[in-house]
Amino acid sequence: MSKRKIADPRKGRISASRLERVALCPGSFQAEKGKPDDSSPLAASGTRIHAALESGDISKLNDDELKQADRARELREDLTERFIDDPDEPYKEFTEARYWALDDDISGQIDFVLIKDSRALIIDYKMGFLESIDAHQNLQLKAYAVLIKENNPEIEEITIAIIQPRVWPEVSQATYSLKHLQMARQEIRGIIEKSQHPEARRQPGPVQCNYCKAKADCPEALSLATSLSKFEGVELPSERLPELLEACSVAKKIIKAIEAKARNLLELDSAAINGY
Repeated sequence: MSKRKIADPRKGRISASRLERVALCPGSFQAEKGKPDDSSPLAASGTRIHAALESGDISKLNDDELKQADRARELREDLTERFIDDPDEPYKEFTEARYWALDDDISGQIDFVLIKDSRALIIDYKMGFLESIDAHQNLQLKAYAVLIKENNPEIEEITIAIIQPRVWPEVSQATYSLKHLQMARQEIRGIIEKSQHPEARRQPGPVQCNYCKAKADCPEALSLATSLSKFEGVELPSERLPELLEACSVAKKIIKAIEAKARNLLELDSAAINGY
């Protein structure tokens, strides 16, 4: 029986979650088209926690995931209580809804949205273990604010909040006025236009290559990784160490992607790769 292909909810357009990658490497949008999504154990765990926070069903969570979900829920309730102020006044809330904006060139599935009068609160859960994510600098959350504004023209102020229970601070917030929302809209439109250019440049780097689905086939990323070989057996110039360390970070991700692609090919056909 053939495996049923799941329709892409993004319809082949840019998603807010990939906007930072596209901003840093405009060519990555075209390069990723048609590539299958990678799923790491951490991503799968995050998906389970998100689903539990949406539905309230915690039966599929392990002990650590349950702890993170409980803490995220506590932080969300604290944020919403302070935002609503008076619970007797009407408000609307939405979970895991997908919104479209900018002539449907971008979409985003937002974890939690609360709308009260002319204000909105957007919450995004981050379940990673690494560095704290700052809401003021986060392009994904900026895009979410633009999506909500375009779908709710009456809104005049939007607060975005990142809940990240595994790192400190656990909550990061920023607020967008009408002026800031208009500036954000123009910025995101510019990123999209650059990505749609037929000759959009590819610029490898540790951030944009990290989750890029095309890194195993990207000539620019491969060139950056292989360029390190010329330093073998020579004294490394100290002034180039920052640049070289960044290249090493990219190379590690490229190597892992190539190895994973090779394993997949060999599982399908043991003679698919000559000599392996």
